Amino acid sequence: MSVNETKLYIKKFGDLVCRLRKEKGLSQEELGKLGHTSQMTIQRIESATGGTKLESIIAVADGFGLGLVDLFKEVEERAPQEIKDFSAEWRKLSLEVNSLSGDKKRWLIRVLKEIIKYP
Repeated sequence: MSVNETKLYIKKFGDLVCRLRKEKGLSQEELGKLGHTSQMTIQRIESATGGTKLESIIAVADGFGLGLVDLFKEVEERAPQEIKDFSAEWRKLSLEVNSLSGDKKRWLIRVLKEIIKYP
């Protein structure tokens, strides 16, 4: 996936999170509290500004009362085809990550954080 495709996905993901939040009648602050994160984090995800961290996506899923895989399923059902393709790959990967031991998960998160830092 190119940098532009990734940016498009992040923007559309944010749009869909915003739509889902509004459908559930939640403010950004309320969703943040439910997900144990800040209103600012929710705003950044919805507006696709700043980097979206894995922990932030997990917080959004928690705020909606969904698991990470279920959040991506929800997004996939509402998304255009280019997001559906990426979401399907992400879902496969997240299932594989969930099967890892705690130490391996922590290591993988550290590695991903380092990769995300570099363009």
